[in-house]
Amino acid sequence: MGKLKHILFLAFAIASLNVFAQNSDSLRKERVALLDSLYADFIGQEVRDNYDSAYSILKKCYEIDPEAAELNYQMGLYDKMFASRDTTQNQEEAMQRLIEKLKIAYTKEPDNKKYIHTLLNASAQAGDTTTIQPLLEKLIELDKTNEQYISILMQMYDGKKEYEKEMELLDRLETYYGKSTATELTRVEIMKNLYGEKKALKYINSLINKSPKESGYILYMAQHYREKEEYKKALPYYEKALEQNPNDGTIRYSYISCLESMGQEAEARQLAIEAVNDPKSPIELKVQIVKDLLETFESEPNGTERMMQVFRKALEQPQETSDMTDLYLQYMKLQKWAPDSIVTALKDVLKIEPTNEYAYLVLLDYYGTRNKKEEVIDVCKRAIDNGVKKLELYYYRAIFNYQLDNKDEALRLLREAVEQRQFANNTKLYADCYGMIGSIYHEKDSLPKAFEAFEDCLKWNPENASTLNNYAYYLTLEGKDLDKAEQMSRKSITIEPKNGTYLDTYAWVLYAQERYEEAADYINRAVSDTESISAEIYDHAGDIYLKLNEIEAAMAYWELAHNKATTEGADTTAIDSKIKKYSKKK
Repeated sequence: MGKLKHILFLAFAIASLNVFAQNSDSLRKERVALLDSLYADFIGQEVRDNYDSAYSILKKCYEIDPEAAELNYQMGLYDKMFASRDTTQNQEEAMQRLIEKLKIAYTKEPDNKKYIHTLLNASAQAGDTTTIQPLLEKLIELDKTNEQYISILMQMYDGKKEYEKEMELLDRLETYYGKSTATELTRVEIMKNLYGEKKALKYINSLINKSPKESGYILYMAQHYREKEEYKKALPYYEKALEQNPNDGTIRYSYISCLESMGQEAEARQLAIEAVNDPKSPIELKVQIVKDLLETFESEPNGTERMMQVFRKALEQPQETSDMTDLYLQYMKLQKWAPDSIVTALKDVLKIEPTNEYAYLVLLDYYGTRNKKEEVIDVCKRAIDNGVKKLELYYYRAIFNYQLDNKDEALRLLREAVEQRQFANNTKLYADCYGMIGSIYHEKDSLPKAFEAFEDCLKWNPENASTLNNYAYYLTLEGKDLDKAEQMSRKSITIEPKNGTYLDTYAWVLYAQERYEEAADYINRAVSDTESISAEIYDHAGDIYLKLNEIEAAMAYWELAHNKATTEGADTTAIDSKIKKYSKKK
């Protein structure tokens, strides 16, 4: 702890010693001296964070004077702290013991704010509502201007229907902080409960006469009558509030809802559409109205086309957020529009809002599923150029560049992505980037860089099966770290036990370790995966069976390897050489 804490604790210790000294009439001088000495030791141990030693000394102090306020306070806190470390103890009982000791401290020194605050927090945590109210009342007695405590206590009085007390606190609040629209409206609500609605409404009308430009009072009256379903009385108040605040979204929305409740649907809808088309309307109001219209138009003839017209008008205006465009795209998908139409809409959205992340991702999915490489690259590039920070954009741009044999560009993009550590919260994809970096470096014969990238990948995602497999296979080809390769390869087939490529790698690691019988078992499982079978897997199978001295089986697999390689347009020289060599030994 810092020097300041030492000073504070020593100052506190001196103050506490004075407290104990005041009780000297009821304690022998020797006991007082012992208590003072022990308490100083307690403070010293606490300053050094030696809480076990401090607790032991505190217990001795408590035995000497179990009635002392400060000792009860400290014992309560320490008992609870040590109980929380002991999982065998009942924590609710421990909390009750804390509260009991805090109550003793508070009773001894009822004006000590530290005791009151601690007891208040403990009581709230324990759900002891009977204690909270008197403690708040005491705090307000000590600190008459604490707005937070006054507000909380007012809520408690309101819940208990103690309206006179609530009014007293409101008066006190206004005495110190002055009257405001919020406090006056609170007064009206209390007056309703105390004196009845008629007197409360008379009071708020007097407020409107005094402050005719304060729309909060006018809006209160509008909402009051609307809740009572007296819509004709509510309407002129809404209109007056709108006169003063024509761009207030809450008032406009409430006014439109009031018209609908009166049965004036056509007028309400017209006003709603005007609000959506009004550039000055808040975006929150526009989005809420559009959501309401979606439900309304759903059941009407030509509803979809009319809804689209609303969207087009709304999207012609500058967009503060992506809420409206996102809603538009979701609506089109919900209506099952043709994908080409959605793509056109997406492009329109991006003209309006070139940073719309959702639109880019939907476009990316559309082009990606159709394997349109150039289009995917273009979408990703435009998004990145417009400042959209999304790891997927870098990753898929790299993937499709790689597929177009632009390996250097793919590598550049992946390295740029992993250098932006904010992307690391997308752990799995971040790890995939490192895995792909490793694979590209391996193709470029930069083995140290490849293996370094694989290590980085597995740091971020130790369960990345693809990298576990590739890393293990490349180590085996180099004849390096075969035990490490075996562990990684075994982990990959634990994650994906039916993946033929991974099974082949494990078989080949076992082959390199001269564990031929086990290798045969796994290569047989690899060969049974007809979806991922390759000439290389058949070739490995032939080599493994050769080691088992099963020449016919080896020859059969090499023949399959030759046929597969020929189909794939791969070089068959090495395979043909083995077939020629061992055909004479059959």
